[in-house]
Amino acid sequence: MDSGSKSCVSSEGRRMPGVWHVIQSFFSDATSFRRALPPRIPIVALVADEQDRRVLTNVAGQEKFEVHFVESSEEAGAVANQLTAPVILFDRDWPGTQWRTNIQSLAALPHRACIVLMSGVSDD
Repeated sequence: MDSGSKSCVSSEGRRMPGVWHVIQSFFSDATSFRRALPPRIPIVALVADEQDRRVLTNVAGQEKFEVHFVESSEEAGAVANQLTAPVILFDRDWPGTQWRTNIQSLAALPHRACIVLMSGVSDD
């Protein structure tokens, strides 16, 4: 994700990067959830690139999201469980990790968070 990535317009008329459009769509119909959503929805992010972190922080400040940056997949799982975070952002290029294995582990968390794999490249 970078500042040149595709964006969309929120219901309030603000421009949002494409990933935020997808995340926001999970929460657009709060009546489909069994429990009430908190005022700010926690999102766990394992993101290496500083520019991506700034973009996420800026967009989250304008929306109902609260981004919690973590430094390992183990910490991502622990924080996501603690906050019952419905979304985990995982940087495919996080140093020293096998992203496929980590995605499988995070997807198996008890609260069944949606895992979004972030990548600066397009590949299979």
